[in-house]
Amino acid sequence: ILAINSDGTIMSLNRIGGHILHIEPKEVIGKHVSEVFGFKPHVLEVINTGKGFENKEFTINTRFGKTQLIKSAIPIINEEGTVEVVINLFRETKNYILQSPKPSHQARFTFDDIIGTSEEIKKVKNQAEALQKGKNSIYYLIIAKN
Repeated sequence: ILAINSDGTIMSLNRIGGHILHIEPKEVIGKHVSEVFGFKPHVLEVINTGKGFENKEFTINTRFGKTQLIKSAIPIINEEGTVEVVINLFRETKNYILQSPKPSHQARFTFDDIIGTSEEIKKVKNQAEALQKGKNSIYYLIIAKN
C-alpha cells in the first residue's frame, strides 16, 4: 500500500509494498513519487483527474530489474471535491502473462519464459511445445495462478 498526497509526496508505504518495490519505506516518506521511481507514475494523473483505476497491469523498473504489478489507485476526495490522497494498492504478478488492453498490441513470449518447476507445469509446457511443432502454426495462451 502506497499513499500519496495531492502534491505527489509519499505519505506512507507499508513494509510489503517496500519489499515488492525494493525500497525502504522509511527512506521514501516525504519524497515526491517521481523522484523515488525516476519517472512520472500514472498515480499523478489520478491526483489531477480524480479518476482512479482498478487492477491495471504495469511493469516498473526497480533497482533489481523489472517488476510486474497489478495496481489499483483510489482517490480520496475532500469536501471541496479535490483529491486529497491517492491510495495505491499493488501486488506482484510473477506468474501471470500480461494481457494488453488493446487487441492491436501483442506480447510475445516463448516457452522459456514460463516460470515453474512443478510436474504440472512441465507437463503443460511439454504438451504445448509438442502441439506447436505441428503443421499448423498455432498460438497458445497459458494462464497460471499462484
